[in-house]
Amino acid sequence: MINTLSALTCLVCLAVASTSYGQSLEGFPSQDFYSLEALDGLQWMEYQKASEERSAPIAKQVVVDGVRQRNPAEFFNERLLFSLPKGQAIQVTANEEATKWDFPVGTRFAHEIRFKDRDQTYFEFRMLERLKDQKWGFGVYRKNTEGFVLNKNSHSEELVFELHLDKNAQNPSELPLMSASQMKLQNIPQKVCAMCHQRASLGSIDGSGPCDFHPLNPNLGETWAKSFSDQNGWWPFVDKELAHQP
Repeated sequence: MINTLSALTCLVCLAVASTSYGQSLEGFPSQDFYSLEALDGLQWMEYQKASEERSAPIAKQVVVDGVRQRNPAEFFNERLLFSLPKGQAIQVTANEEATKWDFPVGTRFAHEIRFKDRDQTYFEFRMLERLKDQKWGFGVYRKNTEGFVLNKNSHSEELVFELHLDKNAQNPSELPLMSASQMKLQNIPQKVCAMCHQRASLGSIDGSGPCDFHPLNPNLGETWAKSFSDQNGWWPFVDKELAHQP
């Protein structure tokens, strides 16, 4: 918040093809609710996307004080987060042609989305979790006064938020700094998010891996792994063949 294999950096950088995320996306993550303490206890590690050109949709039809906004993404801050079960690692298999990552059960990816407002209010916490039998579960959590609750409604909904918005999120001439505003928006249906993650779980190598977490991402080299180790106390990658040698 142990064991290093520096050669993994080369494997990551030189990989040509790269996925083993499981066989299917099936159902929701394992838990319907997380307290704030329990969610923090998963020891999330932030990482960067492989490219800024690809971005998951956040919301649609964003209306602030009755005015429809042309650039909804400007109202949100995003982070991509990764969590491994304590002491476990990504199993790496590599040859001259490809690198393959196998994630242990309990691996989680998250897309944390907050508003650019005074209180950094949560909009959604999207989570992809590795389940048993080579399956993944995807779901969207929303924060209430007690913690984060899994939303099992697969359809789009109109949501209303009372926010003190940062003027930098909009045209400065239109809103004073941290003005009280009402925002209405339509969330992205979970089935739309699931379609993209389904492609990744089936082994796509188009770079769409779980939340852009794959060997072809140059931001997931040794520097990132060292930061993970410093934070959590163990190295996040292990060479599968070396791990099974006597």
